[in-house]
Amino acid sequence: MVSSVCAAAQLPDKVADKTLIVLLNSVELCRAELHGEAKGPWYPMLFDTPLLMRFPSGGGNAYVTTHPHNNEENHWPDISVSYDVADGGKAAYVKFGNSNFNVLVELTSPVQTVPAGGTAPVTEGKAYMYWHEDGETLHFRSATFILRDAWKYDPSFQLPATPQEDGDPELLDDGLNDILTALQNRTARNADERLYIRRLTSLLPTVMTLRDPNFTSDEYKGNTALHYAAGLGHKELVQWLVDHGADTTVRTAKGKMPMQCVGGVNAAEIRRILSSGVPSVVMAPASLVKKTFTYHSETLDEPIIVRWKKSDVEDEGKVTPDKDWLITHAEYSRTGTATATVLRRTEWAPGGTYAAGWRDMVFELKFTSPKGGTATCTETDKTGTEKVTEGTFTIN
Repeated sequence: MVSSVCAAAQLPDKVADKTLIVLLNSVELCRAELHGEAKGPWYPMLFDTPLLMRFPSGGGNAYVTTHPHNNEENHWPDISVSYDVADGGKAAYVKFGNSNFNVLVELTSPVQTVPAGGTAPVTEGKAYMYWHEDGETLHFRSATFILRDAWKYDPSFQLPATPQEDGDPELLDDGLNDILTALQNRTARNADERLYIRRLTSLLPTVMTLRDPNFTSDEYKGNTALHYAAGLGHKELVQWLVDHGADTTVRTAKGKMPMQCVGGVNAAEIRRILSSGVPSVVMAPASLVKKTFTYHSETLDEPIIVRWKKSDVEDEGKVTPDKDWLITHAEYSRTGTATATVLRRTEWAPGGTYAAGWRDMVFELKFTSPKGGTATCTETDKTGTEKVTEGTFTIN
């Protein structure tokens, strides 16, 4: 159903008997330290159930409701919800939470629309969410909101939920989830262990989601999961990370490699793993967004360069020297090989006897490092004739 935009709107001062819905079906998530800034990386998340808050009639801008997951076996503290308008109605802040977590949702860019076939206007706009829980802050961007009159069927409060699937092919596990669960239940013996466990339980979910054992960000000061695992003396985790392509020579902001962080009762074994451990698989990047793929071959006068801008699927790219490429599909495994299919369109001059031609180029990539390796390019022209070249590639 198509909505018609009436006008720019202000967010109301009072929201009694209204329902706020925050849509997270195309949101991006970033992890940070508790109350820390979002410094990346961002990765997409899909929630098929939105966040929903129904402010009761006569209840003003605040109410307390039972946790939606309460049942006979699990008793969660009640959730408090409040709404405050700001900046003359150009923005509003919604807070909710209990003793276990608290969340701030920032609502901006309101416009008033009328749904097709409807008469009651609704207010829509952008939403940004800060979710504080378990010693870290999750940032959610690219969310949207709808503020409308409450329906009697609206629940009092609804937490967002991700789709439930039988196994997620995009999630790297291979035993890492069991290690993570054991870490979450482990009792720290000192302050250093407490820090390493907290950092690892924050890092490892992102390692699994991004399929990148070398993931780190500014708030970790260059420390990767391998640095913390070595410092904790966690032999099994060190072995897992090395086997899945963790860089044993990566340095922190202070210049320390994992070998210089080794501690604990398994120090000798961990040093052996780090010194002799060669990754059995070099992982490809989890995403090519905002990255540049460059292919060199002795048979080419100039390299082929592809730049992904916003998405690594069906997104425009720039390639030299032809400058007329269209990336229509890119797919790759993150366990050592990658395939990028690029279609090249050649448009002839107006009035020519042949209006357009297409040919396929398929790059089979073998990663020798996370940023490059060797490549074989199979090019098929319009007659079906294949031309194969070999060369090297980099991804930066």
